[in-house]
Amino acid sequence: MHWRLDLGTNSIGWWAIRVKRKGNAPNAPWQAIESIDGGVRIFSDGREPPKKGRVGDSRAAARRDARCMRRNRDRGRIRMRKLISYLIKLGLLPNTPEERLVLFKTPKKSKGDPDRYNPYRLRAEALKRALSPHELGRALQHLGLRRGYKSNSKVNNDEDGGKLRERIAELRARLGKETLGQYLWENYQREKLKPSKKAKPSGIRFRGEKDVFPDRKLCAAEFDAIRDVQEPHHKITGADWDRLRNEHILFQRPLRSVERGYCEFFPKLRRHWKDTPIGHDFRIFQQLNSLLWIDSQEEEHPLDAEQRASVLNLLMSEPEKLSSSSCSAKKEKTANLCSRPDPGSKWKAKKAKAWNLTVLLPNCERTHCCLFGRPVRLAITAA
Repeated sequence: MHWRLDLGTNSIGWWAIRVKRKGNAPNAPWQAIESIDGGVRIFSDGREPPKKGRVGDSRAAARRDARCMRRNRDRGRIRMRKLISYLIKLGLLPNTPEERLVLFKTPKKSKGDPDRYNPYRLRAEALKRALSPHELGRALQHLGLRRGYKSNSKVNNDEDGGKLRERIAELRARLGKETLGQYLWENYQREKLKPSKKAKPSGIRFRGEKDVFPDRKLCAAEFDAIRDVQEPHHKITGADWDRLRNEHILFQRPLRSVERGYCEFFPKLRRHWKDTPIGHDFRIFQQLNSLLWIDSQEEEHPLDAEQRASVLNLLMSEPEKLSSSSCSAKKEKTANLCSRPDPGSKWKAKKAKAWNLTVLLPNCERTHCCLFGRPVRLAITAA
């Protein structure tokens, strides 16, 4: 008895048939002799209702987004706790929470001089005078808190940054030779001069509606400039400065890599990477060995040695050789590969939705397979 399943988004169809060998040979093909039973199981769709002609989102999308926000918040808090602990160890911040609370108060809540421990003022003055240890610690703590944008892409390209790229370039043009801290301190002083009733302050934080935005490189350049000025005035080693820069203030959590599974035949060894040449060759041979063609009588036949070698020779050739001119249909008993749907376009394997194979074999009609994880439409015609 054989089972056939049809898996859908909100249904599962099934059918059971009784089969027997067509002939007495042990490898004879199966043929259906009786239909036993069938049916379908319908269940509710696991997605939200469709909106504006598009497929609805998964019902887990809202929970996933909230979970990602919580993780980002928690990771930011953990990073800041580690930075503050290291600044306390270096003597750049007070040991008691009460003293640190006074240091971290905003200008509106500060008593006396509201800008005494203003982080923007300290970041700007760090390039002109020697700061006290606590003043330097407050400036570095704020620099680690607002450290700019950094892409997760491992390769730098023109698309890195997306919509923020133009806003980052605009901010760099406005800065000129100033650091980001100096620019923000000047903006803060201008904001204080605006009457709150007549003109609404725009603020000095970088928001989505502003036309400028900082990146991580600007904060790194400001840290290096502060270090050059303040290093002679504080008993902090070069290793401590490097650790502050790379492991705390500018630290970026690496992306979690996808773990490879274990080999089916050697359970103690990891599987090989798919994007390596030997991985590509393995997938070609694996799919080629399972390739079958169906004749007009709906019977399946594996490729013989000559047919297999012809298809393999073209699949293993260089992409530049796989063109419509070199793969024109010829009435031969060999395989011909049509590598792209549009003869006028160039070969781009990454953007190809499907590969077309035209194989001219005797008494053949159709088949299909999958190579490199992409669907392959294989049309086989009689020679």
